[in-house]
Amino acid sequence: MPENPYQSPLTPQQPQVTGPPPPPPAGDDGVVASIIPYKNKASLVAYYSGVFSISACIPVLGVIGVVLAVVAVMYGVKGLRYVKLYPEARGKVHCWIGILGGMIFGVFGLVMQALSIFAIVAAILGK
Repeated sequence: MPENPYQSPLTPQQPQVTGPPPPPPAGDDGVVASIIPYKNKASLVAYYSGVFSISACIPVLGVIGVVLAVVAVMYGVKGLRYVKLYPEARGKVHCWIGILGGMIFGVFGLVMQALSIFAIVAAILGK
């Protein structure tokens, strides 16, 4: 009986492999890798999420910014762990900008959202 070509490569007998993420691709870095850490995807996600989490300070619509702030902190920590495993990946500064931006704008965003909801409720009840 021929083997099934559509069978899943992971059979119940084979355990799933978990462990550290794969190392970044090798190659000559140069200046571009020091400015844009393309080997550390988590640091880039943290950086851009942290920068755009400033939108959390927009009343009512800033809920998206608060979500971005949480994403920035999570991926910033993930990126720092990746840099610790693979120092050639770089991106520490991007991770820290994401973490700090996410924390600062997240807190300000939560305060702004609470104040805007309070103002809306007060305006509705004040009529």
